[in-house]
Amino acid sequence: MVALERTHTQDRPPVTHRARIDTVTPRAGIGTVTAGTHRHGDRRRTARVVPTPRSSIPAEGYRSDVPIARFSLVALDCPDPQSLAEFYQRLVGGRVEPQTADGSWITLVQPGGVHLAFQRDVDHVAPDWPEGDPQQMHLDFDVDDLDEGERAVMALGARKATTQPRPDSWRVFLDPAGHPFCLVLA
Repeated sequence: MVALERTHTQDRPPVTHRARIDTVTPRAGIGTVTAGTHRHGDRRRTARVVPTPRSSIPAEGYRSDVPIARFSLVALDCPDPQSLAEFYQRLVGGRVEPQTADGSWITLVQPGGVHLAFQRDVDHVAPDWPEGDPQQMHLDFDVDDLDEGERAVMALGARKATTQPRPDSWRVFLDPAGHPFCLVLA
């Protein structure tokens, strides 16, 4: 078994991230991870990893041109996961699925795509973009018409950022929790 653990507090209760590979089964020259777990707070998920041909794994166990994982989710800290999930559902569609009984983790499931998750953080401080606190992260959404997209996200409750570096190509907005996101001309 291989185990990795990282704990961070950032002036909040500790959050531990654990990844564990329980079983590696060689089968016809293929190493397959048959079980793995990820724990975030009170939430536990089991993941399956795509088989990697044994010949592509060098003696050191890592090769930079072979992916070791698939991107599946972006999680945003916020004070109200349900309302932020509903905001993004109106923006990109999908299905809102509470993952905890107390509503502290909500996932916006995207069919065939990367999911968005919203995690309650009662001490969440909205980023002050482009100055002040770092933006933490931002999301880009492609649109066919920037003006139509702007009207639509403003109607959902987004705010337009005061700084617009390239408004003919992309525009910056803030979601209801203050996270920056961009509408990008497709």
